[in-house]
Amino acid sequence: MRVLFYDYDAGALGIQSLFASLRDTSHEVYLYLDCSCPRQYLADSRLLERLFTLTPGQICDDLTAYEADVFCFSITSLTFAPILALIDHLKARKPNAIVVCGGVHSTLLPEKVLMQENIDFAVVGEAEFSFPALLDALDKHTVEDVKSLPAHELPGVWNASNGEIIDRGLSPIPHDLNAIPFLDKSLHHRINPGLTPVYSTVSFRGCFYKCSFCNDPAIREVYEQNNSTYCRGRTVDSLLAELRFAKAHYHPKHIEFHDDIFASDRTWLEEFSRRYPVEIGLPFNVQTHPLLLDDEKLGLLAHSGCTMLEFGIQSASPEVREQILRRYETNDRVEHLVRKARELGMRVETDFIVNLPGERPEHLDQILEFIYTTRPSLVNLHFLVCLPKTEIETIALQMGAISEADVQAVLERGHLIQAKYPTHAFAVRYRILPIQFHMACSLPPGIARKINNILENKIVGRVCAPLGPLFVVGTRLAAGLFDRRAYLYWFQFSFGLRNMGKVILRKIFGKRHPRLRLGSGEQ
Repeated sequence: MRVLFYDYDAGALGIQSLFASLRDTSHEVYLYLDCSCPRQYLADSRLLERLFTLTPGQICDDLTAYEADVFCFSITSLTFAPILALIDHLKARKPNAIVVCGGVHSTLLPEKVLMQENIDFAVVGEAEFSFPALLDALDKHTVEDVKSLPAHELPGVWNASNGEIIDRGLSPIPHDLNAIPFLDKSLHHRINPGLTPVYSTVSFRGCFYKCSFCNDPAIREVYEQNNSTYCRGRTVDSLLAELRFAKAHYHPKHIEFHDDIFASDRTWLEEFSRRYPVEIGLPFNVQTHPLLLDDEKLGLLAHSGCTMLEFGIQSASPEVREQILRRYETNDRVEHLVRKARELGMRVETDFIVNLPGERPEHLDQILEFIYTTRPSLVNLHFLVCLPKTEIETIALQMGAISEADVQAVLERGHLIQAKYPTHAFAVRYRILPIQFHMACSLPPGIARKINNILENKIVGRVCAPLGPLFVVGTRLAAGLFDRRAYLYWFQFSFGLRNMGKVILRKIFGKRHPRLRLGSGEQ
């Protein structure tokens, strides 16, 4: 089979893991890496988005040029709607194309994904075993025959047949993560060499917390219903072996760990801290949960070479954290961890979510007070999106922040659910928060408070609100330029510029990236 994967930005680790599983098979595997720039990288400007984003028609032209039999898409709830639009364009051009969707959204809502007539198969769970089995089946049988196979012959691969959804359960899970091949990034890096400076991987799959805004609890439930283990980790031996391979083949300058909860096991971290500086020695960044950390673990991370630590705090109100977000760390604990990490020389970034159900002005004031007190290096601001099958979706429904129609829209066509702003004044306040956060992080608290109080004046706020997205981009660019610990931002900036150039070349001159086959050449 000739198989084409659609991917975008820096690439999905799940797709790179599938490439490793498919590398030695007889299938012809190709990658189309969409070079469009996400709007959050373009100061949230619709004009810049139009300039530096390929249209579905242009992408479809590129996809059909591969003359592939099978087209593969990894979808999240955030990307389902735009990718579905792309799939519809593709099927209009190539009606016989076989479309396979995997990823988080397919795992949580396979029956809804398959309601779309242009999607042939949905892979539920991790696909290292089930997807190669699907390709082998398509090699031997017609598409309709494959859609009629019993569950035990194609576990984890769902489809619609004769108006019914064929439920084949969960994909066989790689319970031993040490036994699966290392990520294969060769196609991504050959297509876009700008990806080379940062190598991304994971040491642990899954998360054992139950945050209301995250879909991890719902995924874990799917696994438990199928008697499979969701949370699994790798040995230090396995992880360091992969990173040695990465250094030899991809020559990165920085390592990025995508674990939801890095360093959950103390004994593992102690071994990692001893060996990583000697055997790898590259700076790295992680994100983790405040309840996992203490002074000793922070010291081990700093000794290992961690240069940037991202804390998901989400709200500075203990009441909101517990009752709305299902987070149970205390402010004192988090404040201590942020200060301690900074003392150890790490760059500390904190995440907050706003536009939460029942949000009041004092909740935003509490975030600012937290920043004045702890002085993190940077604050990442997120606006709540109610992902399907999350507890916060139910909470928002009960509090009237969203409607049943909103829920149905995301289930049927992937339209995102964002709680409605309580008032117009809140909308303005949200837009100036990036400016206020920057002032609170970078200026002495007394001066920052005065400036931020001025920004809350109605007239000043409305005038300054359009500058908010520019501050989001500008603070990260400045960090990448002037703080060596924030190398990740410099990488994103240079990678983004490269992609802008690729988009312009594609739009004006029709230049496409080379069609490279997996395994046809080495990095």
